[in-house]
Amino acid sequence: MLNISRLRYPLKKYSLPDKLIYCNSICKHGDKFEKFYIFSTNQNCKAHGEMYCFKEHILRPDSNDFVPSLYIDFLFSTKSGEGFGTSLLNFAKNYSKKIGCEGRIHLMASSGLVPQRAPQVFYKKCGLNSADKTTNKKLDQFIKKHKNATYKDFYNTPMYYPPIKFPESRFLDFFERLFFIK
Repeated sequence: MLNISRLRYPLKKYSLPDKLIYCNSICKHGDKFEKFYIFSTNQNCKAHGEMYCFKEHILRPDSNDFVPSLYIDFLFSTKSGEGFGTSLLNFAKNYSKKIGCEGRIHLMASSGLVPQRAPQVFYKKCGLNSADKTTNKKLDQFIKKHKNATYKDFYNTPMYYPPIKFPESRFLDFFERLFFIK
């Protein structure tokens, strides 16, 4: 044990962030994945979430060309509501910039792991959206009503960040303004 009372230059007290993320690269079927684990510094030192991702080029629904994007193949948090999943997604957005994807991420939202809690609502709250306007409106209703979705509410849904931009319809905008529909 180190006796810090006799140090010539005492150690400064550092405050750790409440969450730490560890990266490990793995190869799966010949493809390289980045595997991230998130730990809490306030609780026991067990991993409370993990995420697998890799860089790929995709044709986004709002683009005319293939663009680099970070694909999140797997994201899971062991403690719902404590910010571990959100922290991993925010980390993915920043990591995407670092590896040349300009902050773009995409994933396939599926309720396969936890059927009673579909993840689409969580992803929508975190800034991702679907390429389907109807699905986005349905997600907005779940968020507005503070409801959780199940596997019965949504099928597997491709989701994107930054959100897909839909071309505006001038006729619909005029109609909505005329009848104050929002």
